[in-house]
Amino acid sequence: MISAAVATVFLACGALPCASERCDTLIVLATADADVLLPPLTVQNVGTEVTDLIFLKLAEIGNELNTVDLDAYEPRLADQWRRVSPRVWEFSMNPEAEWEDGVPVSPDDVVFSYSVYTDSLVASRFAAQLERIDSVSTIDHSRVRFFFSHEYPEQFYDATQHLRVLPKHILETVPRIELAGHGFGRAPVGNGPYKLTRWETDQFIELVAKDDFFLGSPGIGKIIWRTGLDDATRKLMLVSGEGDVIGTVTGEGDRQYFSETEGVVLLDYPSPIFSFIAFNLKVRDGSGHPHPLLEDTELRRAIAIAVDRETIVGAVFGNAAAVASGPLSRISWLWRDDLVQVPFDHDLAREMLRQKGWSPTGDGSLSRDGERLELDLLVPASSQSRMDAAVIVQAQLAEVGVSVEIVSLEFNAFLEAAQAGDFDMVFSAFLVDPSPSGMSDLWGADGFGGNNWGRYSNIAVDSLLELGAGTASEPAAANYWNRAVDLIVADIPAIWIAEPVMAVAMSDRITSASIRPNQWAANLWRWEID
Repeated sequence: MISAAVATVFLACGALPCASERCDTLIVLATADADVLLPPLTVQNVGTEVTDLIFLKLAEIGNELNTVDLDAYEPRLADQWRRVSPRVWEFSMNPEAEWEDGVPVSPDDVVFSYSVYTDSLVASRFAAQLERIDSVSTIDHSRVRFFFSHEYPEQFYDATQHLRVLPKHILETVPRIELAGHGFGRAPVGNGPYKLTRWETDQFIELVAKDDFFLGSPGIGKIIWRTGLDDATRKLMLVSGEGDVIGTVTGEGDRQYFSETEGVVLLDYPSPIFSFIAFNLKVRDGSGHPHPLLEDTELRRAIAIAVDRETIVGAVFGNAAAVASGPLSRISWLWRDDLVQVPFDHDLAREMLRQKGWSPTGDGSLSRDGERLELDLLVPASSQSRMDAAVIVQAQLAEVGVSVEIVSLEFNAFLEAAQAGDFDMVFSAFLVDPSPSGMSDLWGADGFGGNNWGRYSNIAVDSLLELGAGTASEPAAANYWNRAVDLIVADIPAIWIAEPVMAVAMSDRITSASIRPNQWAANLWRWEID
């Protein structure tokens, strides 16, 4: 496993100490603005970064992102917890936690928050992640209990990581159907280390530290997100000292530029994203019948063997990505680097295709019983890296006689076609959850209609994923999940392509920084600047 804990750095001071307000202000340079600062409905990245500093969870997962190791979690609104029974967890609230208006954070707030997140009228994207929680109840003025549908190893993760606590005394009277447009989303009252002071749409969002924050005074007095900036402007502002942080740097060109720029530090962290080319195993008409060609595992294997993934990653990303190895991202604690990969071998691919009855034609393509071996590859036009990689894949497959037509669509049209199964192959990229149970959405029957665009299913895989999610023992769950991973890799439902190396580019006046891979800004309240 690649450790996420390495994404912590202590840096030398970059500039001489000063007494101006700018010295206690961190400026984050962003492209898009936040959407809404109401956690159940926040979708945009900046909105998530901001709400993470305004609203707390009961506990917070550590940088290693181990979802089942209780020692990896840190107290937040809850200062103690215990497992009451196989299906019940109890949390004791920190008596010093309070809302900005001075009202104590209570168990009633937790119960209220759960009801908001799971209300169909609110339609929170987190509701599905709370489905295994049957109910949440107040025990007394300081304790709250979570009741689960069954015993499984990630109960604590589900109770704490998908639920940010909201103020019941402010939002209780707001009709749920009106929450999305309520003024609270522009002027939130939180319980975290920072409070919102100003928000000018597409210009900036300003947070000020709470000096009396019950978990300790934040290291930086003010954090400002400058929004609505294009990439060139962000780079110029960081280099000139007008900004301090660009949270996600992926391209090799930008990485090289920042690494060679005086006054800028590049801090790598494991990527929560991986890309792959998924095969469509069903016909396009929605009938659920097998794809006439791609249902054949050995044909998929031959195609995968004809793709030189190392060349693709090197040409498109340089040193800014690693070759993906399977159906998990490196941020998952279950990830391992010993998965058996198909080799790159054009001669072997040609022979496998010949054995399947595919013969060369005069133009170098393959045919069988008068049918040419032709497939299309669906790619989002908005992703230059995937477009570039698709062109290389097209050329590599042409060398063994497989004809590939690249279908490039703007993102919304791409998404519609992908979800409808209107493709032979699709170039996918997903930001994944650290929980191994998330594999069901990408590689299980549960993901049909969701993110399992290729509609791959294997009864044994589905069973193992279900056993892993429903087993009380962590080692047993890991065993089930690992067996599922091995089966998925053996079935070749996809060609695993790349995992970008993520980085934060920051001013060298930042003297300490800690990065959590699935949310780079989660620890901002503990950063310090000179």
